[in-house]
Amino acid sequence: MPCFNPGPFLQDALASVLAQPECLELLVADGCSTDGSLEALKEFASADARVRILSGPDRGPADALNKAFAQARGTLIGWLNADDLSPPGALARALEALAANSHWLMVYGEGEEFDGSTGIRQRYPTLQPKVGLGGFCSHCFICQPTVVFRRTMGLLLGPFDCHWRTAFDFDYWLRAFAAFPDRIGYLPTLQGLTRLHASTITSRQRALVALEATALLARHFGAAPPTRLHAYALELQLGLAELPAGCSLSKHLEEGFAQAEPWLDPADLHQLRRNWLLDDNSAAGQRAAEQAAAAADLFSRPTAALLQIVQPHLRSQHPGPPAGPHLRLQAAFAQGASRYRLLQQESDLQHWLKRRAHGAICTSLPFGVNLIQPDQPGCEAGLWLQALIAGLRAAQVPLVLCNQSSEPGPYAINLIALSPPDHAGWLLSRGLKPQLDRVAIAAWPWIASGWPEAWRPLLAHVDEIWAPNGAVVKALAAGSGPRLWPIPALDWPANQLSHHPAAAVESPCVLLHVDGRISPHLLNTFAAVEVFRRAFPAPPSGALPGITPRPQLLILVEHAEASDPEWQWLQACGAHDPRITLQVLNAASRDQLICLMAKAHGWLSLQRSYALPSLLATAQAMGLQVIATASGAALDLMGSANLQLVPACQVSIGRVAFPDAEGFSWGEPDLGAAVAALRRALKRPRLAPFPTAAEQGADSAQAMRDRLLQLWMRHGAT
Repeated sequence: MPCFNPGPFLQDALASVLAQPECLELLVADGCSTDGSLEALKEFASADARVRILSGPDRGPADALNKAFAQARGTLIGWLNADDLSPPGALARALEALAANSHWLMVYGEGEEFDGSTGIRQRYPTLQPKVGLGGFCSHCFICQPTVVFRRTMGLLLGPFDCHWRTAFDFDYWLRAFAAFPDRIGYLPTLQGLTRLHASTITSRQRALVALEATALLARHFGAAPPTRLHAYALELQLGLAELPAGCSLSKHLEEGFAQAEPWLDPADLHQLRRNWLLDDNSAAGQRAAEQAAAAADLFSRPTAALLQIVQPHLRSQHPGPPAGPHLRLQAAFAQGASRYRLLQQESDLQHWLKRRAHGAICTSLPFGVNLIQPDQPGCEAGLWLQALIAGLRAAQVPLVLCNQSSEPGPYAINLIALSPPDHAGWLLSRGLKPQLDRVAIAAWPWIASGWPEAWRPLLAHVDEIWAPNGAVVKALAAGSGPRLWPIPALDWPANQLSHHPAAAVESPCVLLHVDGRISPHLLNTFAAVEVFRRAFPAPPSGALPGITPRPQLLILVEHAEASDPEWQWLQACGAHDPRITLQVLNAASRDQLICLMAKAHGWLSLQRSYALPSLLATAQAMGLQVIATASGAALDLMGSANLQLVPACQVSIGRVAFPDAEGFSWGEPDLGAAVAALRRALKRPRLAPFPTAAEQGADSAQAMRDRLLQLWMRHGAT
């Protein structure tokens, strides 16, 4: 453990290692800390003979590690930075894997980044060894505290290279993969936690991290991709990295790109400098072209606002090279002219929006609803739409179902049950005709604490908003805009429940749903799998199963892509742990899903928020024991004996974590509480199916009909 002024993090790091009996000795190389860490180390050493302190000046963490490795007596070696954590069982799993695979020289596993001050947790972007050395060209895919290797490999590779101040571990992984590509193993389990805070090397020295990584890639591949340098420039724009005092962005980048010149392909360097307006031959022309595009004032057009909802990179504040926002938008108008009808109707659209703003929109079409729905809704949206359609039919509202790729039906009301980006795309593609002489209701799902400013132009295109969850109500309740109506409680598919009675099973089965089209940051599948493992630890290899049947985790997967790292990790989980099974849902997934739910005991979901309540409510109505994060639409569920909401703290939604949600918050579930809830759930019986909204079904239908009639009559109908 290299250690230099780790502050309050040291004790937790030490305790996380010493709690694992597989640790035979813990060597801490302290570089003359001045924050009291040395005194804390001595207390640990006096209490546990496994702790050995190596104190003295060093040339950085690589030098400290070399000193510690030279005195290590074990045959298996790992290291943990003094601000990171080793999760329970990590060393035992690594030892068992290396014992079972004698040809492996090194094993690494899944990691998690966490911020103790905010509660934010996120899976480290780990890739499996099969990607090979070339996988490092995109990013460093090994989370350092997850690694354990044989002393043999350390002797063959040699010491850490102290030349590298920030990338010495990246250098080590590159050397290991180059020398032993077929002798590196992987565990799909949580093997290390790396702490996010402002004092880490990667936070303080981002420029050096980018330069050293580029140099190392060039050493192995002849020339390095410019991605690290481009990413660093974007970090400067986003405020994730700070410019040196008194230095402009262009000067700082010029210096960095010049330093990296020996490691880049000349064509890549030329393009990099051109993109960031550092090429004297092109910069003046680029600036002039951008000014000419700006003169067209494209950003003021209503269609530009819709384009920016569909394509966020077109927004003027989107990070990127300093020349280009107006040029990018100009190119988008040119490229989308044939695809988007509305781009050819700009003046008519502006006139129509003015009429709508003044309440002058009237309809002469008959009463009824054209329900605009996604072309390919997933299980979540499909179940919600099914319940909404059932409610409209119960209200005896004339109804026609329309996909987003088709024209709306003959009725006066368009009920647009699309996400805001899909809604904007539908408007652009269909043109003005579907909006003329019709009343528009939007049913927009949403997951965060506020409403994105980029989506607000859509408010001018609708007369009313039907909120499918409380998060939408809270996000849009403040401020002017269309009337807002929370959709009454829907009756989840009670008519299906009687056809799928609960089946008796030998081992209790817990279901977990994953949709490959949804951000893994939102789904939080990594946490759910970890909670299952913590709630029901796997027996050691060779151990006989206990008398009590061991719970099974069945992961239901929609829209899996073979190249998706999350899907690859889930497959590895299934291969590693016989209690975890994957089931890919087919095109008729709703019926298939209901059948699978009928055979299960529980439903586990630790999503950070929920846009729609449909999957949770259906599982609840079918009598499954439901464990879910207390956030988003889950807060709208009716209480029942089979529903446990896991306490969650509100955390900021990080950059790139979820489209358009930056700056807002969602719920980070308490994993300890989730473990306890899951254990309780599997001790309780599954309930008989019950319709969660049956008692108020007639009132809900009447309220829906009255609302539609009022809206229809308000806009000129007779």
